[in-house]
Amino acid sequence: MVAHDAILAPLVLGLTLLGSRLLPGWLHGPAAAGLVVLGSLTLVAVPVLGLFGARPDNPTLLDRPYLTGWLALAGVVLAGVAVAGLRAHRRSRDTPVEVR
Repeated sequence: MVAHDAILAPLVLGLTLLGSRLLPGWLHGPAAAGLVVLGSLTLVAVPVLGLFGARPDNPTLLDRPYLTGWLALAGVVLAGVAVAGLRAHRRSRDTPVEVR
């Protein structure tokens, strides 16, 4: 609970504020979704990425290429954000602007 309130919540808020300043408006939604998905998956993967629980007397524990799997998953999430961002950009371009 302390780690969430002291570290994760301010980090997510800071990244959100930074993203809202640097990214165009049509990319806010896809980027926020990607941040939530990738952040959640990374938190779940921290124990295996850090090899916590690996023991030298049992080499079969944590014996898979977890970093490679996480990188592949991050690539899929980023590709999804890119596709959703391109669709949002096209939709924002094709929407007629109402003049009053």
